[in-house]
Amino acid sequence: MKTSLAGYYSLLSSYLNHKTSYLIFFVTSRCNARCKMCFYWRDIEKAHEKKILTLEEIKRIAKSFKYLAYLSVTGGEPILRGDLDEIAHLFYKYSGTRFLTFSTNGLLPEKTEKTALSILEKCPGLSLKIYVSIDHIEGKHDEIRGVKGAFRKACDTLSRLKKIKETNSNISLLTETVLSSYNKDRITDIIDYIALRIKPDAQSIALARGDTRAKDAKDVTIAEYKNAIDHTKKKTEKKGLMHALLELTRETNFETLNCKKMILPCVAGRRLLTLTDDGLVLPCEMLKEMYPEGNFVMGDIRKSGYDINKVLNSRESRKAISFIKKSNCHCTFECATLCNVVFNPKTYPKILKGVFQ
Repeated sequence: MKTSLAGYYSLLSSYLNHKTSYLIFFVTSRCNARCKMCFYWRDIEKAHEKKILTLEEIKRIAKSFKYLAYLSVTGGEPILRGDLDEIAHLFYKYSGTRFLTFSTNGLLPEKTEKTALSILEKCPGLSLKIYVSIDHIEGKHDEIRGVKGAFRKACDTLSRLKKIKETNSNISLLTETVLSSYNKDRITDIIDYIALRIKPDAQSIALARGDTRAKDAKDVTIAEYKNAIDHTKKKTEKKGLMHALLELTRETNFETLNCKKMILPCVAGRRLLTLTDDGLVLPCEMLKEMYPEGNFVMGDIRKSGYDINKVLNSRESRKAISFIKKSNCHCTFECATLCNVVFNPKTYPKILKGVFQ
């Protein structure tokens, strides 16, 4: 996937202007799977009770962001929202977003294909990265995801997206495997299968976390996690800046797991924000899981006139950021750790070393 000059300009502008650079947007709580290791399952079960943000509301939100280089769209299942391409275009047009990621369980191959094509058409200067979930092989994957035929549909989705990639270099395809108690014993076989049969641009391994639907899902050791990551690196990753950033992100997460403390100052609530489908602004998605008794809502975007700056300047925002700093809050949430690496100048010598090794 090529990064355009506009993309590099967007990254540089967001860095120099000290604005929020990375937004995680839960566009819907609806989902067509019932995954055992899902940390969002309580919201999914109550999705029908929510009044989600409309396209017109999202337009007003996008206009309030400046220099938002990176948008990560998630859910629920984002593809269930019929206007995902329009959402992408709003942030592309009004927020200067030039990097978009969305994750999908792959259960809707045709709709995913159509959505990807529309995003690329509406946002010609956008670097689009799509993660498709592959947690096991064939029926075992179906069992973990709670849907019969899930594996075959995910593979069909990847096949369709590969055809798009043949004529458009702005799209990058990845598989994402959540390491859990249900696949840890076969994880190297799964990684090998993906590399040899599916052949994505890269493989991602995420650690089961939060309040999982099945309570034994997180029964994974640090050694098992490291083994999975090390095996993945041998299969698909290449050298370069992104490789160096991912390496340092993983190194930081391993140190966090071992030391059980914050390794790098967390930028959640400042550089990184989370927006829920019904308009709540949070520093990140992990705080409510780690501290269920706390209230870390920085604001309601609707009550703030759809202006993210009003939310960021609120007393609630200052309180949430202060808590993160004073509590030594720490986690292995990959997106947050990556932002901590990128926005900490002390990491730059290690990043440069990784680029030129």
